[in-house]
Order: sequence, then C-alpha cells, then structure tokens
Amino acid sequence: MGIFSSMSGRVFAILLLGIVCSAMLTWWLAFGERQRTISQFRDSHAVERAEQLVLAMDALPAANRDSFLQMVPRLGLRVTSLPTQSADPVPSSAYAIALSERLGKTFTVVSLPQLLDNCPRMGSENRNAHIPCEALGISLHDGTGLRLTILPPRNPMPPMRSEFILYLLLFLCSIAVLAYAVSRMTMHPLN
Repeated sequence: MGIFSSMSGRVFAILLLGIVCSAMLTWWLAFGERQRTISQFRDSHAVERAEQLVLAMDALPAANRDSFLQMVPRLGLRVTSLPTQSADPVPSSAYAIALSERLGKTFTVVSLPQLLDNCPRMGSENRNAHIPCEALGISLHDGTGLRLTILPPRNPMPPMRSEFILYLLLFLCSIAVLAYAVSRMTMHPLN
C-alpha cells in the first residue's frame, strides 16, 4: 500500500488502470467484430452451398438423385426426400428467407418444425440427445420435396494459447513500465 500513498503512486495507478481498461475495451470490440464477420461469412457460405446443392438436385434426373444423395453428407448438409404434403410450414427463418431469395421464385422454401427427427443424433453414448439444427423443406421444379438439414456452425472460440498469455504479460509489463515512467516524470518537478 506504500507505493499508492504517494502522489506519483496514485498517478501511476490511474494511468495503468486507464490504459489497461482502454486496451481491454479495444480488444473486446475487435473480438466481437471478428466473431460477427466470421458468423456472416459462414451464413453466406452455407446459403451458397445449399443453393448449389438444390440446383444440382433439380438438374439431375430423378433416377440419379439417390446416388447423388449418398455423397451429400460430405458437403456438411443432410438431404433426404420429403413429401411436400407432410411439410407443415412454420414462420420462415432468416436462413430460409436468404436461401429462397438466392434460388428465386421458382423454388418453394419453407422452414420445418423443430422436431427431433429433423436433427441428427449426437452419438452412440447418448441416443436421446440431438445436435441443434435447422430443417428446411424445398420443392424442386418437378414437385419433388427435399428436407435440407443444416447443422449450426461450431463456435469459433479458439482455445487460449500459451503465446497469447506470454504476449499479454509482456503487454501488461510494458504498460506498467510506461505508466510508472510517466508518473515519475510528471511528479518530479512538483516534488
């Protein structure tokens, strides 16, 4: 407590606190903007992939669609046939609206109810748990109905790496040295 009892100690503490708070605010805003940019990119990329998939399915003859569907899970999407009568439309999600706009008015895109059957299971250890997903019903030109299941993107939160902690410590030490030097230079003439 002795260092903060002097005038230069209090100026040092105020400078250090102000610089660290502004650095943390800047980092928080930059990280939030990065997360939003990644999310927007993933959403637009997912809509583009779904559009390409639907257009490819529509262009294929009906006899070849089943063999094409065998390949689809590698694209990160699940597509299964869905009779158009069994699709109970719900209010369209933002993803359904974006895909509908990309495909145009010749395709019908509706959001399907959030049922457990529409989403894949998590794994063998917990058979009742399902991965959250969004399911869309899409009608092709020949009247074939498709159920398109889109898994949500993984959270891009990276693990804390040792280099980041080292850089953070170096940053804090350099800020502390700078704040101490400024407080000493400022208080010296007053003393």
